[in-house]
Order: sequence, then structure tokens, then C-alpha cells
Amino acid sequence: MRPIALVGAAGLKQLADRWAALAPDKPFPARLLNRTEVINTDRAEFLLSLA
Repeated sequence: MRPIALVGAAGLKQLADRWAALAPDKPFPARLLNRTEVINTDRAEFLLSLA
């Protein structure tokens, strides 16, 4: 069984925009999405704090 994250459009935009601002020269750490949950804008902020 593999974890699957469901990312809504607003959450995905939040992740992309904030990651581009935080670390523009680094690739996005896909391991942050290795979880089973729904990722909204609030959860996106939490996940970015883990990076």
C-alpha cells in the first residue's frame, strides 16, 4: 500500500508559490507528499515548515 496525498488546487498553488519563494534553486521535495491525507492551504504551510 502506498500513501496518496490529495492536493486541492489552492493547496497546490500555495505549495508551489511558497516553495518558489523559499528555495527557488532547489527542487521541490516530493517526500513531503508521501502521506495519506488531504492537503489544503493550511496543511501546505505546515508541510513546508518540515522541509
